[in-house]
Amino acid sequence: MLRYELSDAWVGLRKRPLFVLSIVLTLAVTLGILLCMVNLNQVLLLKSLPYPDQERLVVGVGNVYENNETKFADMVAYPIAEQLEKRADLAALAILNYSEEIVTNLEARPKLRVTNATPKYFPMLGARFAKGGPFAAGNGLGSKDPVAVISFDAWQKYYGGRDNILEDKVVINDVTYRIVGVAAEEFIEPELFQAGLKTQIWLPWEFNTWPPEVRSNWSAFSDQIKVLALLNPGQRPVDAEQALNGLIGDRFRQETRGSAFLKNADYRIKVEGLKSYLVEDGKVSALLFLSSSIALAVIACINVFNLLLSRAAEQLRQLAIKATLGANKGHIFRQVFAEHLLLIGSSMALALALAAVVTHFMKENIAGQLPRIAELGISPVTIAVAVALMAGLALAFSGLVSHVLDYRRLAGQLKASGKGSGLQVSSAIRNFLVISQIALAAFLLVAIASVLKLSYATVTRDPGFRVDDLVFANLSIGSMNPNRDERLRYIDDITEKLKQLPQVKQVSSALFVPMMSNRWTSALKLDAAGSQTVSVATNLIDDTYLGVMGEEILRGNNFSREDVNYSAKKVLVNEELAKKISPDGDVVGKQVYWQSDGQEEFKPHQIVGVVRDVAIPRTPPTPRMYATRFSGLRFIVELTPGSTLSRQEFLGVLSSVHKQFNLYEYERVRDIYDGLVLKDLFIVWVAIGLGVLTVLLASIGIYGVLNYGILLRRYELGVRMSIGAGPARIAGMIYQENLILFAYGALASLVILIVSDRLLAKYAGYELPLSLSAGVAGYAVIVVSVAAACYLTLRAIVTRWPIFALRTD
Repeated sequence: MLRYELSDAWVGLRKRPLFVLSIVLTLAVTLGILLCMVNLNQVLLLKSLPYPDQERLVVGVGNVYENNETKFADMVAYPIAEQLEKRADLAALAILNYSEEIVTNLEARPKLRVTNATPKYFPMLGARFAKGGPFAAGNGLGSKDPVAVISFDAWQKYYGGRDNILEDKVVINDVTYRIVGVAAEEFIEPELFQAGLKTQIWLPWEFNTWPPEVRSNWSAFSDQIKVLALLNPGQRPVDAEQALNGLIGDRFRQETRGSAFLKNADYRIKVEGLKSYLVEDGKVSALLFLSSSIALAVIACINVFNLLLSRAAEQLRQLAIKATLGANKGHIFRQVFAEHLLLIGSSMALALALAAVVTHFMKENIAGQLPRIAELGISPVTIAVAVALMAGLALAFSGLVSHVLDYRRLAGQLKASGKGSGLQVSSAIRNFLVISQIALAAFLLVAIASVLKLSYATVTRDPGFRVDDLVFANLSIGSMNPNRDERLRYIDDITEKLKQLPQVKQVSSALFVPMMSNRWTSALKLDAAGSQTVSVATNLIDDTYLGVMGEEILRGNNFSREDVNYSAKKVLVNEELAKKISPDGDVVGKQVYWQSDGQEEFKPHQIVGVVRDVAIPRTPPTPRMYATRFSGLRFIVELTPGSTLSRQEFLGVLSSVHKQFNLYEYERVRDIYDGLVLKDLFIVWVAIGLGVLTVLLASIGIYGVLNYGILLRRYELGVRMSIGAGPARIAGMIYQENLILFAYGALASLVILIVSDRLLAKYAGYELPLSLSAGVAGYAVIVVSVAAACYLTLRAIVTRWPIFALRTD
């Protein structure tokens, strides 16, 4: 029976192409975005991990507490990891170390992602192999057997997919590793260290590059070391947590007793499910995107409902004839449903295509911004949601339109003369539609404006240092082991040869560029008695560093060349640290006490200058200290504006000094900085897109409903004008009435905002960054939309003679 209605609906819709296009495009765009966000949340929050026994997979998250306050979160010290690997009573446990290394036997000597792992890593993840297999059980702690497993992508990209790959080698740091396995193409490694990170080479644990002093230091914490475990069947995470803490708690306190770096410190491991650990950082973003897309879809559905009502008014006479000839309520509903099903079905097909395109774009461009992006795809769940949405919307629209049509009045339509007998939507429904549009649009715009303001400020904020026309280089010296004096000579030789290049202005030898300097914190005593100790972000620099980086000295002086050459016991401090030392920030000439040269003893260092604070994206104000020159082979090169210094040119300089020098890191400082704001930049563009779409949809919807309501009152307005009411009085009356609707909508949006904020805070640990300026901006856009809708409709009435408004044709 429905087949006939579908055929009849198809014929009718072909005569109204603009009507069809309006609905299909509106629904396709908004439902496509909604399906994308449903898919993202399904992967992050609902989809099982692609590993057997995934419910038993856990991560050991180590936290350092000092005086019962968290000092370091999600950090592991090398000996703690090995202690757990040796003694943990679990089904399986693997320790991992993430790094990057230069592969010297490949063309161009690429720097690849390397993970050192113990043998149980691959089996507990159920990893399959395209060639060979995992590490043998004997490749665990203490093993010196140089073997390697490579990823499928590395096999294809660097080895051409050669079938005899197991006969090939990998050379890293002058060690030759036999390739014993190639991970299968479908293997997805858990992103324990960083979202989007893909290991290209796995090496046995013992071949990590941590120096001996770190391997034995119980307080040398790193976020590069991770602990992955498989619980015993029936074992609860809380029981495993107690067992692991029992292995290391007392030992940690013994090993760190008397440490100047840690006082009254404790180390506790939290056992967290692998899935929750992986998605924690992306959960809030995914939920925000989903709620925004739902609100957009609701606004779009309200707009579509308005269009469908106009279509129903157009079909009123045709439906009345059918009702008069005996069509019952079910027949009328099926005809309406068939038309709506065709419209929404076409929209959903386009929405799925759009979702597929956007999903592919997300996989290609935002890897590293959200977890599990590699698993995204149009899944059966996405298609099922699309089908359910299509059926649900078609039924809902048909039910609402059929209700408004009022079957009992259809048969009486033919008896009317045609004047004033058209379909009319009650004022209560019209007001509800306007208030709903305003509430949802205002909620979205205020939330979007608040998030946009925060991210935009992060992206555009002056960092307080130069980021353009700079490159940062960190050298690899292979098996060389030069002493400190030899290193300093190499630094001077490389610096002089770099400065001879025409595009080079200046060269600095420093441990970090500013946005990296939080990587190393050291303990600093603010007075001789040691009554106050602070943890400071520490950088080792030379006398040219501040000039190259464009950092400003506020008080005192920079290091002199003599200070650097002789490693004088002098330091620079930033404003934040200066205020901790003295509230007025006047600290030049004062002494602080620092553990320099890796010694336990705190030695006095004189403060010679105060440096202006720098602003590192998404990093709170941090105490910073700059000490004099170190012997690491790291360089910051300032270039002439607009010029470049290629990796090959830099390598040429290195080769002229020593053939074994290579580049471990070589990056533009701009690229390093942009990497820190990439997530905020992504949020800015998403927020702008959602905001523009919200304004368009809401404005169209508000205009449609207000235009319909005002036109229904055309005769009334004509009467008022004919007895003396001027255009200003008519406009004031209409604006006042609709201002009341805006007030109700704004109030409803505030309720939605408060409820959403509390739910996010309770279940996701996130509070919307609401601000007054963002709220004013969001509500101002809605006021303008309402005022514009009223003006555009009234203009056709109040600018003409009253007789035109009084006409009933």
